Amino acid sequence: MKIERVVMPYTGSELGGSHISSFTLGQALQRDHGIEAVVYANAGTLIAEEATRRGLTVRTLNETLTARHNPLYDVMRMPARIAMLRREGPNILVHSNGMGSLQSWGPAAKLLGRPLIYHNRAFNRAILYNRLLWQMPDMVLCVSQSIKGVMSFLPQDRVRVIDNPFELTATPDRMEERARLARELDLPEDALLIGYAANFWKRKRPIFFLDVCKRIGEVHPNARFVVFGRKGDQSEDMLRAHAAAIGIADRTRFAGFRLPGEANIIAMDVHLIPALEEPFGRTPIESLLLGTPYVAINDAGNEEIGRRFGGGRMLAPDASVEQFAAASLEVIADPVGTRLSTERRRIVTGQLSAHNHVTNILEVYNELAAARP
Repeated sequence: MKIERVVMPYTGSELGGSHISSFTLGQALQRDHGIEAVVYANAGTLIAEEATRRGLTVRTLNETLTARHNPLYDVMRMPARIAMLRREGPNILVHSNGMGSLQSWGPAAKLLGRPLIYHNRAFNRAILYNRLLWQMPDMVLCVSQSIKGVMSFLPQDRVRVIDNPFELTATPDRMEERARLARELDLPEDALLIGYAANFWKRKRPIFFLDVCKRIGEVHPNARFVVFGRKGDQSEDMLRAHAAAIGIADRTRFAGFRLPGEANIIAMDVHLIPALEEPFGRTPIESLLLGTPYVAINDAGNEEIGRRFGGGRMLAPDASVEQFAAASLEVIADPVGTRLSTERRRIVTGQLSAHNHVTNILEVYNELAAARP
C-alpha cells in the first residue's frame, strides 16, 4: 500500500496548539512528500479556516460541534462517515488528533481496513472507556514521555514518543511587534511587557498570572500586562473583574486570540506560563526559539522542555504567587542570562523542525502501510 492522503478529522470548533502541530505536519507532508493532507471539520470553524489558510484540503462536515459526541450519535453517523472515508480511496491513513475524533472516526477507519493512528496530545483520564478506545488504533503517538506514561498498559511496540513540530510561520521583528502592540493596545512605548498566551482554562491559571502581575507591578511601575487568549471555562469578563479587584485593571490589556502566535510572544519582555499538566506546551518552545525568556511550571511535558532545551526558569508545581513573581523579577533583571544563545536556538530549531517531525511520522506511516496489501 502506498499512502496518497492522510485524513485528519476533528469534532469540535476550538483552535489550539494541537491543531497547529497537526497542520504543520500536514503542510510538510504536502510540500515535501506529495501526500495530501485532508482535514474534516465543520464549515465556519476556526479549525476549518486555519487549515484552509495553511493550504490543506478541507472537507466540510455538518455535524454537532462538540469536543466529544454521545456514542449513540456516533453510531447513527457511522454509515455517512464510512461513505466519506471510502470516497477518499483505498490508499489513505486516518490520523486522529483527539479523543473525540478517535471515538467518532476510528471505528469507520477500522471497518474499512484503513490504517489508524491516534496522536495523544493531552492528559486524558485512563478510565475504562478511554482505555478501550486506545486499544483501537494501529499505533499511538505521544508528544512527551509524560503522556506515554498514561499509555503504559498498551504493548510498547504500539506506542511511540515523537516531538511536536515547531515551524515558525514568520520571523517577526521584536521592535516592530512591540511598537505595533503598543499602538493597538494604547501602551507606553517604553513599557515592560509581561505576557500570557493561552486560552482561559483553570488549568492554564490566568487568575494566578494576574496575581503575579500585581507583585511585579509593585516593583516595576512601568510594567504592563498583556493577556492573549479567549474564553475557556473562565471568561474574559471574569479576568477583567479580578484585575480590577486587585488594582491592576488600568495596566492590563486583553488582546484576544491572535495569530500568528509568534508575533505575540516576541513582543513580550517576559512570558509567564503558570499552566499545570502541560502535555508538551507550544508556548515555552515558541518562547525559547524566539528568544523571549519565560517562567513556567516544572511538571509534565514542560519539565521535559526545561530539562532538554532551557531558555527559561522552571518552578515547582506548588510554587506560590510570591515565588513565581520573585523568579519573574529575576528573569526581568537578567533576560540575556536566561534566554538561549543564538547558536543554541539554531540547534533547537533544527531538532524540533517540521522536517524531523515528518521524517519520524513517515517511518510510522510506512510501517503501517507495509502491513496492508
